[in-house]
Amino acid sequence: MNTIEVKNLYLKYNFGTLALQNINFEVSRGEVMTILGDREAGKTSLIKSIAGLYQPTRGMIINNYEDLLKLPIKDRNVAAVYSENNFFYKKTVEYNVAYPLKIRNIKQEEIDTIVKKCLKLLVITEIADKKISELTPYEKLKVAICRLFVRQPRCFLIDNPLQNFNAKDRWKIFNKLATYIDDLKYVAPVIFTTDSVPEASYFGQKVCLLNYGVEIQKGSITDLKANPESVIAYKLFFPQSKCENVFIEMSNGDVYLEIDKDRVYLKPEYFLNECYLGGEVTICYILNGEMLERASIRIYDIKSERLIYNNDLLA
Repeated sequence: MNTIEVKNLYLKYNFGTLALQNINFEVSRGEVMTILGDREAGKTSLIKSIAGLYQPTRGMIINNYEDLLKLPIKDRNVAAVYSENNFFYKKTVEYNVAYPLKIRNIKQEEIDTIVKKCLKLLVITEIADKKISELTPYEKLKVAICRLFVRQPRCFLIDNPLQNFNAKDRWKIFNKLATYIDDLKYVAPVIFTTDSVPEASYFGQKVCLLNYGVEIQKGSITDLKANPESVIAYKLFFPQSKCENVFIEMSNGDVYLEIDKDRVYLKPEYFLNECYLGGEVTICYILNGEMLERASIRIYDIKSERLIYNNDLLA
């Protein structure tokens, strides 16, 4: 089975900043690995490291017993789409779609057949003779995805392709293109990055949360949303939430928090460590009007912002 395995990947920029720290995941043909995080999370650095545009400091990217990091870019055989695509803007759509095949010395007759099929698949046959400079942003994105379909690579890399669209149009366009992206996984593993939780939810089975180059949490989108293990993850999934620092109160054997005038009792045995009793912690929660959604409450260490109490066991 065609599998991409990223192992202990680190990337340090020339000026010393760590862009990626100990990234690990595996994605096989038939799967989409979604890398989710805000801007500056390290998503593009990861994609460019796999593609060969950046050289990681250490780590491995294994495919079929080969470490792609040891191969020159031309031999990696990965297909990528970036938010800013490298088109030949004065050339036609058909020329741009055919180009990845031409540089691989495929016979012209075969190129014509493949390109015609893919233009039809993406419903862009009618703009095949237009120059890229004449296209709308949405049409350019369709052409970029069409160029993926002409390839048989080791993996597909799709880096936050909709980040430059406004919020109103973004979800509408994503719904039109998502099925095409999803179909690519049957050709080769897909690594898709986004800063949008709804987009990540569409592919949802394998998600890795990044924050400033650090892997925060991995799992299905359902599990991540139900059990955010850090304040960062909580805020990402629940942007309407409130987060604040409070002291755990102790009185007559009771342990509790005061949250928006609501007293929430705690079970000391469910803390990771008794050192938190009577100490200051970070709490995150959601208010529905004036009502506290008790099931939404999460308690985190104030310094590490890691989950320290099993919310399902709140008294």
